[in-house]
Amino acid sequence: MLKDTSDHGSEIAADAPCASAFDKPQSDSRHYVYLCADADSSQLSVQGVVEALELANYFAGKKYYEARTCDLQSFRQAFKEQSVHSGRSTLIFVGNSIARWPSSRKEACSVKDLLNKVSRIAVAGSAIFVLQDLSLLDGTEVSVHPNFMAALSERTAEPRFLNTAHWSDGKIHSAVGGIAAIQMIIEIVRTDLGGCVADAVETSLGAADRNSEIQSREVWNWGHSALADPVVHSSFEEMRSNIESPVGIHLIARRHGISIRALQRRFMKLFDRTPSQIYQDLRLHHARTLVRQTDMKLIEVGLACGFSSASNFSITFKKKFGQPPSAERTA
Repeated sequence: MLKDTSDHGSEIAADAPCASAFDKPQSDSRHYVYLCADADSSQLSVQGVVEALELANYFAGKKYYEARTCDLQSFRQAFKEQSVHSGRSTLIFVGNSIARWPSSRKEACSVKDLLNKVSRIAVAGSAIFVLQDLSLLDGTEVSVHPNFMAALSERTAEPRFLNTAHWSDGKIHSAVGGIAAIQMIIEIVRTDLGGCVADAVETSLGAADRNSEIQSREVWNWGHSALADPVVHSSFEEMRSNIESPVGIHLIARRHGISIRALQRRFMKLFDRTPSQIYQDLRLHHARTLVRQTDMKLIEVGLACGFSSASNFSITFKKKFGQPPSAERTA
């Protein structure tokens, strides 16, 4: 039986921040997610996966994920009906942490011919046995719950089981179950929609590491607005990933096959600010987090955020936040 779980997400997305950036008619760029769970599956995992996808739609300001719960038989039928979307689909199996996945090898193999048409396959908990039934475990690195390692090893010629909460190896994603399944989905969102959306989903679900950096509202707004332009979004994510050793704006522009002037126009259109200004402020926001949450020396903070000297860091920081980093730490 097939159930559309996306109605709630579409209602939220209608009031999403900055949703007006997506008001223009667009081609169908949705990603179809088929969620297969059995009666004994962890309801925490199932509900968490659905909520993570709905939140991703909300923070992206558009209905990117079309999520549906189903069994293997209805998945096969639904996928055939929507074959035009091949290549933009994810198949997720959610099990539990105690008993093995109940479906038969024959049932699992009934969808094997469709697997080369999906973007990725994700499994959680006991659903790891589905990968074994489909002969996808040999030589594939996967996260496996300790309860299932012995049984899987018996029938896997080349086991590569990892002691991690979740892992991805090519198009195969795996999680030991429970909370790890939600974290696995957040990483998938990170790949599809970028770090800002994934971080927002993670924070909203309370799944963020308590020591991880909490984004300022300004940085979140930039990341959200950047989604309106693929070039700006990609450039922004590259900046966020290169704080300590800043990448030259000319190199970012070159990677996108455009001139610096063209990149500046795109940034000005969305932010009314140049790429260099946005990049510097990203580094400053990261520096502010380090000042507040660590005992690093201020000169070390400055160097870790790409500033060449203590004086340059202090002056630039004060211009942005109204006080020097030393005052921020003692506040």
